[in-house]
Amino acid sequence: MVSISYIIPTFNNLELLKRCIYSIEPQLKSEDKIIIINDGSNDGTKEYLNENFTKKRNYIILNQPNKGSGSARNLGLERCDTDYIWFVDADDFLVADARDRINEVLESNHYDLLFIGYSIKINSSEIENKEIQYDPQEKIGLFMTEHYPWNKVISKKLFQNIYFPNENIRFQDQATIPVIISKARTLGAISKPLYIYDMSHPNNISKNSKKNKDIYAAFLYLNKHYKKQNLKKEEIEALYIKKFIFDEAYHSNINILKIYLNLRKVYHFLEANMSNWGKSALLKQNEISKYNHIIKYVQLKAFIGKVISISPLAASFLIFFFKLSKRVIFFIWKKSSGIKYLMNIRSRIL
Repeated sequence: MVSISYIIPTFNNLELLKRCIYSIEPQLKSEDKIIIINDGSNDGTKEYLNENFTKKRNYIILNQPNKGSGSARNLGLERCDTDYIWFVDADDFLVADARDRINEVLESNHYDLLFIGYSIKINSSEIENKEIQYDPQEKIGLFMTEHYPWNKVISKKLFQNIYFPNENIRFQDQATIPVIISKARTLGAISKPLYIYDMSHPNNISKNSKKNKDIYAAFLYLNKHYKKQNLKKEEIEALYIKKFIFDEAYHSNINILKIYLNLRKVYHFLEANMSNWGKSALLKQNEISKYNHIIKYVQLKAFIGKVISISPLAASFLIFFFKLSKRVIFFIWKKSSGIKYLMNIRSRIL
């Protein structure tokens, strides 16, 4: 039986934390630990945890001033002595048979890193399943995915001399999880969703529509690992191309000036931190087509990426028309769906 530590940072999220704990507790094995780090909560979390869990055998309760989830996870890592780690967000929860399914796989394979399918709870009645659609043996493809910590069960040995940024910034996962992927020698996957990522409540940080530029700080932190040769050149290249050319370049409203200013920031950041990025093989159509199943519109985005490397202004117009066409198509689809709905109602009445 492999042992797992569930590391759970929490900040002012008491009711959802209770749900999280009680989704894990019935599945606990005697060797497992639940490590909860109260990150300066003032909603009664500290008192609740001290009263109910400090004396329980499988629990470790830690408290710190509010420093952010990265610092909290680092504190949890210091107290972890199990074979594996599963980072769980306090506002999410596990499906009922998650622990047994994971144990079946890890007992027979002992992977360094196990990817897990997950579901997104969009609202009280809508859940979207995200099964594993990529090959965990194809590492460059893995660097093109999102680097959540919670859809992976990670061997503790991979965290030797590896930490999350202690700064209270978003996108801390981007600065750490790619290094873990790079270090892993054996990787596996469970396609079935075993984790519920809950977007249905107002506290979820993903609902914040204001774009946070901490992604730049996270990548500067990541560069330190690259310089220490923890990441290969092709891996860091895939990270930069995916995050900035395929994602960040499109994080603007449909306003040509805002698109251009955002694109200039992306361009200058890449120029300063990744020389010759415009010549990357990942911007070639035949190379990037392998990742159609991971990234939407990836071939079009690769073409625009080549244009960005030559003229950010010209690329701004391409992105503007791309975003505008998506909105027009969505509007037509919604209108068409509404007309079909009304026609169905009319046919039933008649």
